[in-house]
Amino acid sequence: MTPTECLREADVVDAIAAGSWPDQAPAELHAHVATCPVCADLALVAAGLQEDGVAAREALAAIPLPSAGQVWWRAELRVRQEKALLAQRPIAAVQVVALVAVGLMLASGLWAFAPDAWTWLARAGTEAGVASARDLTGWGLLVVGAVAFWVLVAPVAIVMVLRADRQGGR
Repeated sequence: MTPTECLREADVVDAIAAGSWPDQAPAELHAHVATCPVCADLALVAAGLQEDGVAAREALAAIPLPSAGQVWWRAELRVRQEKALLAQRPIAAVQVVALVAVGLMLASGLWAFAPDAWTWLARAGTEAGVASARDLTGWGLLVVGAVAFWVLVAPVAIVMVLRADRQGGR
């Protein structure tokens, strides 16, 4: 069975952390690491990790940092963008509510006046319908015109609202 601990393990770690391993380490520590498999593995792994850490610190030191003014400017720009997006939320909510209200008005108008409109449309193709089409004046013409207007305008309004939302989100 291979031992999992060694009493000299801390000495090896201290030598590696101090940067004296393997060049400046005492000869007796070198002799121990050569005979102890636990310390040999520790020295191999810890030395590799230390070399990686030195390489990482050197690489980070080579990266140029932006100036404090540039960092501040970017932070301010980000705050402004977040505030703008936050301000757009209520506007989008009002647009959705208005769109729903228009849809409900259109549906209620069709519901209230549909029997008359459907009766008129059913008779429009017959000879009797031609006479009733000539008599369609006043409120009946107004209702048919309003329904036709909303049927034509509502899709355009929906497209414009959705396009504005997409452009504002960029």
